[in-house]
Amino acid sequence: MVVLWPGGRLSVRKVPSDRAVVGELATGELTFGTTVATNALLQGAGVPVLLVVTRGFGDLPWIGDMSRPELFDADARWPAPLCARVVEVDARVDVEGHELVALGPADLERVRAACVGVEAVAVVLLHGPSEPEHELALAAALPPGLHVSLGHRCVPERGYLSRVETTLVDAAITPILARAIARDRIPPGSRAMRSDGSLCPAEDLRAPDAVLSGPAGGVLAVAAVAAQAGFARAVGLDMGGTSTDVCRVDAGRLPRRETDARVAGVRLRRPQLEVETIAAGGGSVLWHDGVRLRVGPGLLWPRRAAHPHRCLPGRGAHRPRGLRAAPGRGAGRAARGGRRVHRGGAGGDGRRRRRAGDRPRHRPG
Repeated sequence: MVVLWPGGRLSVRKVPSDRAVVGELATGELTFGTTVATNALLQGAGVPVLLVVTRGFGDLPWIGDMSRPELFDADARWPAPLCARVVEVDARVDVEGHELVALGPADLERVRAACVGVEAVAVVLLHGPSEPEHELALAAALPPGLHVSLGHRCVPERGYLSRVETTLVDAAITPILARAIARDRIPPGSRAMRSDGSLCPAEDLRAPDAVLSGPAGGVLAVAAVAAQAGFARAVGLDMGGTSTDVCRVDAGRLPRRETDARVAGVRLRRPQLEVETIAAGGGSVLWHDGVRLRVGPGLLWPRRAAHPHRCLPGRGAHRPRGLRAAPGRGAGRAARGGRRVHRGGAGGDGRRRRRAGDRPRHRPG
């Protein structure tokens, strides 16, 4: 927690994240960034969502635009869509907003019946921004208590696929973000940082604008420090508990992206600062897939959360994590001479293991 006092004095207080309540630590006006939406998206840990789309587009979240995440990777895997189930409706408008098929009672009943077991509903109909009446009618017919995200409000532009994926992020992650803000007791009047580096009232922060909220603050900090130090270019690396963020800043301009961006493989149509974020942090689980070591969510533990405060021995760590692996590599060095000692004397093939300080028997070449 950084406090800027009148007169320009700064004070910094470090509190473990699992015990921190931001609202109670704040002194005066509070401005904050958050990685709650970032981590939830990287781990695929959203709430159960029902997606409502136009007839014929029920497979769109799985098909996408047919682009491969890795062109030459024969085993490439796409991230799972952020929806538990999909319902198609017959209602339809054309690109100009003229109604082609009316929204009927059968559509409403089918959607209401599919709401069992979900916490949020994303309603995204074809050409919704041209005429949102069908989306609004579906939202009004939903059972109370559900978080509702409407495509024409999340992305009021053309581009059906981008609108579907961005609205799913809003539906799946915004309830988690709202709970985190309530848990941290953020006081009224506080401001939150959005992914493009701008500020908004904390109660208005939505997941699509918060996916890079915390990393965006890091970009601004890198730019400020580089300017004070007299550097024209700077690279920032921010390793947290769940993710690692990397950015590059040039003097006089912030790296801003106005087009579609992908975060954890999910397409977002939101202005944001250019930050590359990966699901590997100091508290991420290290695991072996049978071929090599992996870090972060995967097939074996796809939703395994990171626990930065459990990285070290005695803090509840049952599996090795990123922060623990780094000092672990040097744990076998001898006290003298910095040489690495191999215990056990012989390798699996029975040959003697050479210590780092031994002279080689044959010189190369």
